[in-house]
Amino acid sequence: MMLSLNDPEIMLFDAIFNGNLIRVKRLIGSGISKNAILHSPTRWEGATVLGTAAYSGNLDIVKFLVRSGASVNFQDPLLGRTALHWACMWPGADSGADVVEVLLIAGANINYTDRDNMTPLLQAAMNKNSSAVKVLLEHGADVNQVDRLKCSALHYAAFNGASKSCSEIIRAGCVQNHWAIFGKGTPLANLVHHDDVDNCRLLLAAGYSLGSDRHWLTCTQDTPSSELLVLIKDCLCKPASLKALCRIKIRNSLNFNAVNSKQLHTLPVPLRMMSYLALEYLD
Repeated sequence: MMLSLNDPEIMLFDAIFNGNLIRVKRLIGSGISKNAILHSPTRWEGATVLGTAAYSGNLDIVKFLVRSGASVNFQDPLLGRTALHWACMWPGADSGADVVEVLLIAGANINYTDRDNMTPLLQAAMNKNSSAVKVLLEHGADVNQVDRLKCSALHYAAFNGASKSCSEIIRAGCVQNHWAIFGKGTPLANLVHHDDVDNCRLLLAAGYSLGSDRHWLTCTQDTPSSELLVLIKDCLCKPASLKALCRIKIRNSLNFNAVNSKQLHTLPVPLRMMSYLALEYLD
């Protein structure tokens, strides 16, 4: 069926994606519901008006809609995504963090799951949106949520070779080691594939278990660097030091995340202890 270019909702969709705030205001003022579902003329997905604006990354339009009373937590009926999901789906390392911040301040639920059990953090990690990952972690997003493919944010960031996001996710407390139907399977396997020595070291120091990796480590077709091979072999063959075990125990008891990391620096403990628990040094 042909879509009418005179359809008000199609006109609103077009105005949002062209960043035409004046036209958006006029169309909303004409009576279009601020929580209407807009459908892309070229895709089958549908998003709310606010979700469409969030995905387009237009901060001024997002702010206008929030001020006008658009529901920040309204989930579209098809995919179950909120505006925050859509804000995190725009690919690119520096995309949409300001929109994410505005939505969170306006009361967006940071851990809502969509039809595929995806949270905004999972969407950001999957779409290589490192700036959104950082903001979500700082606001206390659940770093251990997995989607219907059993992938965590760490699985996606490691698969994408997003080194900066991997570091932040690991420091925020995600050390999930289960096999997932994505990439090389485990986060460590994906990090080895990208020859990411620093994050392999960080992951193992944070308490990652090699239980799900022992088989592929003996038959991998990847060729890890000699440094990686030595690092992993040491972890397989040598017991962890008491100092390392204590750090893992304390982090686990704190249910460690990025919020805890900020709170840690307010505690009356030595600076070196703060850095040690925050994985800022690994000796």
